[in-house]
Amino acid sequence: MKRLLCSLTACIVLLCGCMTSTVNDLTVHTFPPEGWKRQDTIRFSLPLTDSVRTSYATLLLRRHPYYSFQNLAIEVKSYVGMNESVQTDTLYLHFLPEDTRERLQGHRPDLLETAVLLRELSPEEFDTDTVHFSITHLMNVSELLGLHDISIQLSN
Repeated sequence: MKRLLCSLTACIVLLCGCMTSTVNDLTVHTFPPEGWKRQDTIRFSLPLTDSVRTSYATLLLRRHPYYSFQNLAIEVKSYVGMNESVQTDTLYLHFLPEDTRERLQGHRPDLLETAVLLRELSPEEFDTDTVHFSITHLMNVSELLGLHDISIQLSN
């Protein structure tokens, strides 16, 4: 019985090792203290390094606890391929109220994180080695304060 348990444990460890994902690239834009101006567009260009497996583009956002809103509306455009086909997404991110966040986490963190899957990039879809993203905020203020940084991560 002990031998069977050890063999089963070894198989599980090997299978878990086969299912790991790889982070190909992470590009970060840090916001200035004066905030994110409505007319400012943030741009990212990321290399597509795996021509066999599907890549996943994930948007990561970190904000300060003093961010004034419980939501964030952004427009994300992604450009892929030689013909630069455009996919436009409007994202409405909703954040927990401050008191609920503190109860869930047990403390007041310096930076609060949010992650959203933007899109899948299958190898058949692209004929180039780079994907481009542009991001603008759609909030009804001229300067958006309280955001720390935004990034896009490609992983397999």
